[in-house]
Amino acid sequence: APVPYPDAATHLRDELRRVWLRVEYQIRVGWEQGLLVRAANEEGGEAVWTPEHLGSMFRSAADEYSGAVSQRPDAGAQQVLDVWLKHSARVDARIRATVAANRRLPLIELGRVFRLTPRQWATLMYALMPEVDPNLVNAYRYLARDASCRGLDGRLLAMVVYDTPESRSLLARDLSPSSPLVYYRLIEQQTSAQH
Repeated sequence: APVPYPDAATHLRDELRRVWLRVEYQIRVGWEQGLLVRAANEEGGEAVWTPEHLGSMFRSAADEYSGAVSQRPDAGAQQVLDVWLKHSARVDARIRATVAANRRLPLIELGRVFRLTPRQWATLMYALMPEVDPNLVNAYRYLARDASCRGLDGRLLAMVVYDTPESRSLLARDLSPSSPLVYYRLIEQQTSAQH
């Protein structure tokens, strides 16, 4: 049987690990798909996209649409996904056990009080965890291919939380003014002028 969380720090540590595993998985998928390959320009300044990189993006989009699976180099994404799925199931089971044991931990109470859906909960965790581990911002920058990225945004959410064509329609709902995430200001939305 799952063991309830003894304290907030243990729960926070597990949520942070869950976020890191998912971000690592997405980065490894990017490597396998050739989406995170960049080359420096002749001046040695800002990186530029190569034609091969753009071709990889086009193939990836077509594969997602058709449901096809292309042969790609193995960067360990499947192994990380398996670890993430197991860890995530364990965290969720421990949260349920904590609630069943009538233990009140801050993050769990936050999700309960605001009645967050699983995707809203995940969005909140991806938004909060860079405050716990600032190195996540660097991983977010790499994953978003944007050196100016300062935290979670719609691009990243589409990769790590709303990662299927079917779930992407929920992204607009969960970032709308009526969503508990926005209505109660659990997350801050940045306008493009702030990037």
